[in-house]
Amino acid sequence: DTTGTLGLVTDNGDGTFGYDPNGAFEALAAGEQATDSFTYTVDDGQGGSDTATVTVAITGQNDAPVAMDDSYDTAGNTTVADNLLANDSDPDSTDVLEVSAVQGSAAAVGTTIALASGAEVTVGQNGDFTYNANGAFDGLLRDMAAVDTFTYTVSDGNGGLDTASVGIVVNADQDSDGVADIEDNAVFVFNPSQYDSDGDGYGNIIDADFDNDRVIGSADAAYFVGAFGTTDPHADLDGDGVVGSGDAALFVSLFGQPLGASAFDFIV
Repeated sequence: DTTGTLGLVTDNGDGTFGYDPNGAFEALAAGEQATDSFTYTVDDGQGGSDTATVTVAITGQNDAPVAMDDSYDTAGNTTVADNLLANDSDPDSTDVLEVSAVQGSAAAVGTTIALASGAEVTVGQNGDFTYNANGAFDGLLRDMAAVDTFTYTVSDGNGGLDTASVGIVVNADQDSDGVADIEDNAVFVFNPSQYDSDGDGYGNIIDADFDNDRVIGSADAAYFVGAFGTTDPHADLDGDGVVGSGDAALFVSLFGQPLGASAFDFIV
């Protein structure tokens, strides 16, 4: 009788049996023990029978931790801080995870190291980390972004290891307001302080993908028609017949910034 039995029991029909824990005891750490049981009945063919219980002792083995890749967005030199172990796990419920290496080096844990990009990162044994672009991406033009990466290794303290990658998307922030240019330079709404109009705790964001189809194309250009009557407006924005300060002022009111060069990444 396998009622209440956690593992899988196979009756071989000749008095022998097979037992498979079936993953039911993965939470046991190395050396931890648990038991599972089932009963069987024998009879002598003459009406006599008896029932016995079989108890199986299970000893846990170490299972490796699982380190999950992490990704973050930041603007300019704004520092990123979080805990890298927050989304990592271990099948062994009593194992305590720690960071054992950064960029493959155990000595880098708990110290500030420079990445190949010139940015700096500090990762503690408990998973807390800070990332500082350190001016490495100050040369990014408006609406451009760069991706920086580093790795960390997780240890369960019992020989189990796993390594994950951390990606940091650094967005250009030419006005150094801590908000990426791609977010704070709105086309139709002058919003230099990223006003939180809906009260959700996040500043307003407007980008060139007006119809939110993840493609910047003719459908988005149609939005310009509503504002200017054309997708390619003349420099005489205010229509007074003269290209001058009035047009520059209108440009500022629409774009939230003075006339100047602009650059962007176009991905197809």
